[in-house]
Amino acid sequence: MYRYSKRTIGLNFAFAIMLVFSAVILSVDFWYRLVIGFMSVLILKDAIKELYATFELKGDRMVVRFKEKTTKEILYRDMKYLTITRKNKKWIVIADDEGILFTIKPRIENHKEMVADLMRLNKSNKKLEVHDYIKKTYK
Repeated sequence: MYRYSKRTIGLNFAFAIMLVFSAVILSVDFWYRLVIGFMSVLILKDAIKELYATFELKGDRMVVRFKEKTTKEILYRDMKYLTITRKNKKWIVIADDEGILFTIKPRIENHKEMVADLMRLNKSNKKLEVHDYIKKTYK
């Protein structure tokens, strides 16, 4: 089971708190404070989702959960591409012909082990194409 790193979650909470303090301390217009408050609420909501999110690699699927509720299930047989993004080589994209199914980012603890486990569990999937950079780096 994999989860988001504590550093990532802590940074999100700290940034949201800094936004709230800046809205309170600075003498600015009401609308500016309202926008800062709204943005801090969205960042806090995202941090809470990351706090309770878990990723499991099972025998035939990858499961993303929030608390006890399953939010996303990706079957290994539905995966066609395991590649990197253009801008950031550490982001691993799981995709099919229709679009992106999931992105594994370095914000996940042990993301390198997660990618290696994903490749190991997908050995029987003959239609999965793995990028050469991933093969060299994450094995």
